[in-house]
Amino acid sequence: MNRLILIGNGFDLAHGLRTGYNDFILWYLNKILIQSGGENGYADALIKVRLNPNVNLYLLPRFSIEDELRELYEDDCLYKLLNNEAFRTGHSEFSNIFNVYEKSPLLVALLQSCRVNNWVDIENEYYKQLAFIQTSDSSEGKSSKLKALNESMSCLIARLQEYLVSLPQPSIIDSYESIFTSKILTRDVHMPREPESGLFNDELPTSTLVVNFNYTPTIDLYSHLQVASQETKMEVTHIHGTIKSLDSMIFGFGDELDERYSLFEKETDNGYYKFFKSFWYLKTSQYRDLTRFADYDPFQIYIIGHSCGLSDRTMLNMLFEHKHCMSVKIFYHKREDGSTNFTELTYNIARHFKDKGRMRMRVVDFESSEEMPQTNRPDKPIKD
Repeated sequence: MNRLILIGNGFDLAHGLRTGYNDFILWYLNKILIQSGGENGYADALIKVRLNPNVNLYLLPRFSIEDELRELYEDDCLYKLLNNEAFRTGHSEFSNIFNVYEKSPLLVALLQSCRVNNWVDIENEYYKQLAFIQTSDSSEGKSSKLKALNESMSCLIARLQEYLVSLPQPSIIDSYESIFTSKILTRDVHMPREPESGLFNDELPTSTLVVNFNYTPTIDLYSHLQVASQETKMEVTHIHGTIKSLDSMIFGFGDELDERYSLFEKETDNGYYKFFKSFWYLKTSQYRDLTRFADYDPFQIYIIGHSCGLSDRTMLNMLFEHKHCMSVKIFYHKREDGSTNFTELTYNIARHFKDKGRMRMRVVDFESSEEMPQTNRPDKPIKD
């Protein structure tokens, strides 16, 4: 039996990297506000902003852009920045410190949903904007809005690459080495009727394929590991590309099972497809290699740090309901208060199963699941 390991952003977070979307958004805002003090201010496809010419930041006592952003973030008020309601000096002779005079609807949506306890999913927000455009009345208006949305998305991806490249290289967590090379346990596997596909004793996987959904190279720290049963290296595929090449980064939506997707197919403007993952997967052989791995032999799935959100629904549905999938085992995150995200993950996983009875048989129960090893995260969420 083989093993398929799905690696998501939680794996980077467990290694101390600030790779959450909220971390990225705070870094981005900090960057643009600092650069807005130039002669022409700051401008990209997401926002245009200038420092008020009557304000000298260096003369303002105890003013810190980073501290002000963090306070807005913790108070759920980042959106005020876009309405010129934030960062007032307290001096009657000055108006707002920064003047925002253009902003993307996508950025507005992201900042409105950026919360301390809420995961900001850029891909889902993009899909919502796409669906809104598709249902609008004017064909001419659709075309211009679609073009602007895609330009905003391209800008976000470029800024995200810039941010991820700036992050430090993490260190190996020894506990993951034992997880990646562990045996497949009989208690974790649903036994099919066919004896040749069953697992009658705990055994090492014949082959292990790690599917890295992150753009960072954190998983490569473990690429030296051997699959003991065959003395071969654990194979790693970066299914969404890497930060080494902006052109290779696959960022967008991957739920062609959604009922709204059929409406996009009726549109003649190919811009609707620009950030659907299926068309990016066709540029390389990695997705087909994944399906070949699944088709070859029975396999167990490990979920490590992947939220199993709808932005990867088509792929996850294919894997979870595959005839060769014998087990889906969750490695959950344990919070400081002792609670875990196990139940939330099972909700997300269930959305990828059409056959709910099959889901109950394949998803390993909480008592047999395991906690994700963690390292300490840095204290501050903003880095430039």
